[in-house]
Amino acid sequence: MPSVLSYAREQRDADKFGVLLLRTTYVGCLFDESFSKVWESKKVDFLECSFVDCEFKCDFGESVSFALSRFHNTTFQGVALNGKETIFAHTTMTGDGPHFVKTKFYGEVTSFVYSHLEAKRAVFHECSIHSQRALFIGASVNSDTFFICVDNSGKLEEEPTYTIFSGEELALTGIRVNGHFEYYQDPANKDHRCELTLVGTNFGAMKSATFLNANFTRTRMMLSSLESARFICPRWPVKGWWKKRIYVFDEDKLSPGTGLIEVANTYVQLKKNYDENRKYAESGHWFYREMDCRKRLLAPPGWNPLLRFMQSIESKFLAGVVRHLLLWPYKQAYQRFFTWNGWYRRISGYGESWILPVFWLAVVLLVGARAHYLWGDWTYCMHNPAIISQSLEYSVLSMAFQLKHVHPDYPKAAFWIAFGQQLLTLILLPLFILALRRRFKR
Repeated sequence: MPSVLSYAREQRDADKFGVLLLRTTYVGCLFDESFSKVWESKKVDFLECSFVDCEFKCDFGESVSFALSRFHNTTFQGVALNGKETIFAHTTMTGDGPHFVKTKFYGEVTSFVYSHLEAKRAVFHECSIHSQRALFIGASVNSDTFFICVDNSGKLEEEPTYTIFSGEELALTGIRVNGHFEYYQDPANKDHRCELTLVGTNFGAMKSATFLNANFTRTRMMLSSLESARFICPRWPVKGWWKKRIYVFDEDKLSPGTGLIEVANTYVQLKKNYDENRKYAESGHWFYREMDCRKRLLAPPGWNPLLRFMQSIESKFLAGVVRHLLLWPYKQAYQRFFTWNGWYRRISGYGESWILPVFWLAVVLLVGARAHYLWGDWTYCMHNPAIISQSLEYSVLSMAFQLKHVHPDYPKAAFWIAFGQQLLTLILLPLFILALRRRFKR
């Protein structure tokens, strides 16, 4: 042990800015408070080191890096990592574990990027991560449970078995957990919006994946496998001017026209997940959002030449004017009024609303009555305000396919009005029945 301490002193004196311990193997070493005094406020870099049966009980006042290091049966016990950066990138931790016990991470970044963390029960035990950003991108966790509790109130720090994260960004992109994954957020602190990244995470390969009281208003989850995950009392972002519907945060982060297929696939998986758990109301929201993404994928005629024209404009200001005043209004008008998806949304909310078909049936009824009154060629009622109610009767009979039976000698002009009403009724009535059936089924 004295040789390790003296070597650290030598490195400190050689470099007044930090301590570099390169490709060193430590066996049965205890890093206690004496090391904290030696390192003082210098950056410490353990690069490609190996630690076997070691124990850390010293605090780090500045940034510390264990990049590319290996740990076996090594524990960080009650350590405070106070530096700006704490790096465990590309490290390998094996043994019975836990590897971090009552450890506190501070600073701006705590990184376990592409690390392999292995323990029998849990890697972290009663730890708290107060760093603004915690990165587990591409990490592999081989333990019974990987449990994270998001809370920035400070009330849960004394709770046993909890691993607290109180920062702003938690990146779990592509993380692989061979055991149980649990993500919990304190209901009393539900307004804390952690920026959670779950992009490319395969929850289906885990024994279980549970999100309890999670606030997903700033969560990205494209390209993830979500069908087997459990969402208990989640809080999703909502938007909509007439009816508020839940959606995923990825939509807000997309550039126009990009990534919509991936977001649509995310909605498909969430719909299957909610259907299996009999949450049919929320499942309808996911279906609505999926169809909306597919509608936005439809390009109008001549779209590609117009895009090339805009890209050929050298002036950024003029290109922006063309994009916002010409291209996007043209595309949105086409998607809304000249596509089946646009009309499907407009007349029935993609089959999710029974109110919209009723509204449009009423419009067909009233407009048809007005058309019969003005252009139906009913000579005894044309422009006669006294018998407007008679034209309403003709409109009802037309929609009920009974006009010919009640008035066999109706005029030819009335035939075309009745034909249009019957065609629209044949479209709107099944949509109403379908939406009503879904409502009763749920």
